[in-house]
Amino acid sequence: MLAIGLLIVAAAPFMVVMFTTPPTPQDDLPVGVDQIQRAPPGVVDYTNIEGGFGFSYPSTWELIGAGSSVRLESPGGDTVVSFGSVAADRLDAASEGVIEAMPGAGASQELIGTTRQRIGGAPSLLTSGTATDESGRPVRFLAIAVRGDVRNYAITIVVPAGSDPSRVLPRVERVIASFEILDDGDVIGPL
Repeated sequence: MLAIGLLIVAAAPFMVVMFTTPPTPQDDLPVGVDQIQRAPPGVVDYTNIEGGFGFSYPSTWELIGAGSSVRLESPGGDTVVSFGSVAADRLDAASEGVIEAMPGAGASQELIGTTRQRIGGAPSLLTSGTATDESGRPVRFLAIAVRGDVRNYAITIVVPAGSDPSRVLPRVERVIASFEILDDGDVIGPL
């Protein structure tokens, strides 16, 4: 695997390492099928046709949602990774929209840093920060805006502020590294 980016946030330890992997062929997907198990044991490949994206995730995690937005929750629900689209022409405006939708937007939210990377082969803005979620629990987050040709995408990661990065990061990094944009010229399903 080839490392293509690294984000280290000193004030709130959160690191994302992106790896490139060979793309999964999409031409054998039946039209309208959103989820197909064809990854190694313990991993599920997910394709969201309406949202125009796909990713892989651990089979022990729960996929929640329908339509163009979905979220993953780790066993116990402590780590949440959400995927969807963002309405904005410019990547910086899309990033602002993603940040405004994060937990604690406003008063309790503290932005720590922003960096540019490529995710799913596309230019992306990654903004890290801390906040207090709806239940009053302190959290760390990473808000990712991914630029597509047809639309922009939002990926958010929320973890408890006191979580152990050595336990949380490896699986989250693999999920994010597997993200693919599918509707920017890709043909999905039989013609």
